[in-house]
This record gives sequence, structure tokens and C-alpha cells, in this order.
Amino acid sequence: MYDTLCVLGTAPRAAERKMLASEIWQFLKVVLGFFIVALLWLFVVYLPGRTMERWEDQCSGRGEGEIWSPAGSDSPSKP
Repeated sequence: MYDTLCVLGTAPRAAERKMLASEIWQFLKVVLGFFIVALLWLFVVYLPGRTMERWEDQCSGRGEGEIWSPAGSDSPSKP
């Protein structure tokens, strides 16, 4: 379709330069799209999930060997 081989000593034609520029812009758009999707995933999925894990770990009775009971404070927490 396009002859992109340049002979030494000759300048590339305008059509070849436009083709190369459009391919570079296409590549940059794909890279930019990847980074936008990665940032969205980071802020929408990953960081809120980590925050929820930390919040759940700070609930009373977690990680201390106690059994957490949603029934209330009057129920025994240890068997």
C-alpha cells in the first residue's frame, strides 16, 4: 500500500509522514486509554476494597481470638 522504505538521501513524502504521524497518535491514544482504565480500576475497585478490609479488621473481636456476635453486647463473646 505505502512504501515506507526511505532511500538514503531522500526525504519522506508527505503522505508517508501523515501515515506515520497518524500511527503514532493511534499508539499514544491506546497507551493513554490503558492508563485511564488502570487509574479508574485503582480508585474505584482496588483502594476502596483495601479500605474495607482495613475497616473490617478494626472491628471489635477480629484477629484477637474472640468470636464476634451480631446479637448484642449481652451475649457471651467467648465460648
